[in-house]
Amino acid sequence: FYIVGTADRRVPSIVNAASFPQLETRIKAMSASWLECAIQSGPLLLIDGQRHPAFKENSASKLHRNGVGIDDKGRLVFAITEKGEMVNFWDFAGLFLKLGCKNALFLDGDISQMVANPGTPVSSNQFGVMFVVTE
Repeated sequence: FYIVGTADRRVPSIVNAASFPQLETRIKAMSASWLECAIQSGPLLLIDGQRHPAFKENSASKLHRNGVGIDDKGRLVFAITEKGEMVNFWDFAGLFLKLGCKNALFLDGDISQMVANPGTPVSSNQFGVMFVVTE
């Protein structure tokens, strides 16, 4: 997941990690654009409008999940499971499909124990993440 920007426009994108070094070289070569931020995570949930081929529809591997996608209007879409809710990758990727995303990336799950507005302190493994959207 990365964002490329110019003075008046920001463009988010999600690509396979193997493709990123070539993109980074092209981005740096363009004088009017710069790489604003990049995050490496995975697996990809959606690839060009299709669920990742390794996902199984009835997988019993259900955990907390969170991810980011880009909808058909170029907007970032963040999703996180409710506290106590567990979901497999097939169904989580399906949520991003329903939200109009063609590409989506799994960010994290049980490792960071990330929650929005926790009622009590969350003990974790010294891991933190923050996304800030500003205009």
